[in-house]
Amino acid sequence: MARAWEATGGPAPLEECHLGDSQGHPSYVLTAGYGPYAEDAKYWAFERRDEKAPAGARAGELLTAGYWTSTTCDGGQPAFFIVVPAGGGAYRPAEQPADDLAYARAALKAFAERSAKAHGCPVPPAPPASGEAER
Repeated sequence: MARAWEATGGPAPLEECHLGDSQGHPSYVLTAGYGPYAEDAKYWAFERRDEKAPAGARAGELLTAGYWTSTTCDGGQPAFFIVVPAGGGAYRPAEQPADDLAYARAALKAFAERSAKAHGCPVPPAPPASGEAER
């Protein structure tokens, strides 16, 4: 990816970053939510689809294309991070290039680490590759 657009700066309770190619076409959207924003993001990622995050998991793959990771900040405040393709909502294509999936995981890892650090929270785990156990 050649460009990034960040909607907020600093330790906001809701952060969003858009990644795009060299022509300015959006490719991925990264989101970080803290406190009630984390709870809302988890709801939209899981419960509204009548599914639950795997018990005890702190990172994983979304049913729709994308990945998630989480951590708990001081005082028990939840933090939840996701990466989805721009214009998301579609189910993951059966044949998606492994390089694209690896890039999405790496982008989420870097974004979540930076955001968590800005909020004084522990670093969340990297999202596992498809079919792998959480690291």
